[in-house]
Amino acid sequence: MTADQISVNFGALQTSAGTLSTKAAALTAHLEELLRSLQPLKQTWVESGSSAG
Repeated sequence: MTADQISVNFGALQTSAGTLSTKAAALTAHLEELLRSLQPLKQTWVESGSSAG
């Protein structure tokens, strides 16, 4: 290979893309769970009349 050539391992790239997609889906699920868990706290905050909310 010379200095003006790029070597790409598409198998590794495809595996990495799949792994990133899986991790992104897991992160989204965790964030959705966090939002659901915080809903009662958020509701209490709003009902208290907080001006910060």
